[in-house]
Amino acid sequence: MTAKKIKIAIVGTGGMAHYHANIFKTIKDCIITACCDINRERAENYAKEFGINKVYTDYKKMLNECQDINAVVVATSDAFHATVSIASFKAGKHVFCEKPISTNISDTIKMIEASKKSNKINMINFGYRCSSAAIKAAELLKEGKLGEIKHIEASYLQSWVALAKPEDLDGNWRLSKKLGGTGVLGDIGCHILDLTTFVAGDISKIRCTLKTHKIPNLKNNVAGKTVLDANTSAFILGEFKNGALGIIHATQFATGHANSLRLRVYGSLGAVEVDLDTSYTDLKVFFCKKNQEKWGDMKWNFIHCGKITDNQNKFIISIKTGKQHSPTFEDGFKIQKYLDACFKSDKNNGKPVNLYLGS
Repeated sequence: MTAKKIKIAIVGTGGMAHYHANIFKTIKDCIITACCDINRERAENYAKEFGINKVYTDYKKMLNECQDINAVVVATSDAFHATVSIASFKAGKHVFCEKPISTNISDTIKMIEASKKSNKINMINFGYRCSSAAIKAAELLKEGKLGEIKHIEASYLQSWVALAKPEDLDGNWRLSKKLGGTGVLGDIGCHILDLTTFVAGDISKIRCTLKTHKIPNLKNNVAGKTVLDANTSAFILGEFKNGALGIIHATQFATGHANSLRLRVYGSLGAVEVDLDTSYTDLKVFFCKKNQEKWGDMKWNFIHCGKITDNQNKFIISIKTGKQHSPTFEDGFKIQKYLDACFKSDKNNGKPVNLYLGS
């Protein structure tokens, strides 16, 4: 008997929606049957590209008319993650949401409540933790193979803002507070915070400084009718629950880096380095030799950690089996707490913000 295909709708048809469609179309047990975008022309072009039959400009109408949809992929701008996700849960759909989960803790809590009430699968797209190298690094830390964790360094570097043409920045919601953007902190800072804490554990105290750089060839950072006033560099000093100190930073002005993520964790017995520019599957490791001298052998090695499974496949597996896989909305909630703490610290000139993740 042929397995019944899981029918998916995608809300928001921008860049990330193309990425999602390309992966979902390779999964034999699912099919994209509808898409929605406030820009009708963009939605129609997207539907034509991916062979999607139903096109909408109103997600509520889509949810009402497409009763056979099993799941919704939320690929809108950040400001609409909560409203679309909650409406989808209320309509009885599973939800795969882009990161960050929302723009504030209050909306995030409402999303989690709606998910629990619906008893449907939820997933937040923190894709970099799918790296088998990151998974192996997390295992080594959990097993105590690195000893007491002392120091953590993590970065997410992009250069697209520094290199962008002025005409391409008009209407860019990621860089505009008015359009719901939370800057580099919300856009990619959430990713490096998730990768770091997935491997190295929770942060208990955060200090943060944000900066909005002048964009080349733009007067007062205005592109057309769009004021580009969201942060473009973020510097975070974190104190971890395991006692380590961590430096985490992200920017869209790192010329020479298209999309570079690196995490290094140092313990009393060894260290690991996850460098996703180098490999998603090979972990760089160093283990101290017994009675090693201070300036002894400092040779690093690589561990091949096996294949990776992307979040889109895990989402479909979760729907088919009824078993919730991570990263979940609860993971998104934790990162949203970090983001809120970062904004609060920056507003107060970098003063530390204590985190109580259980509350």
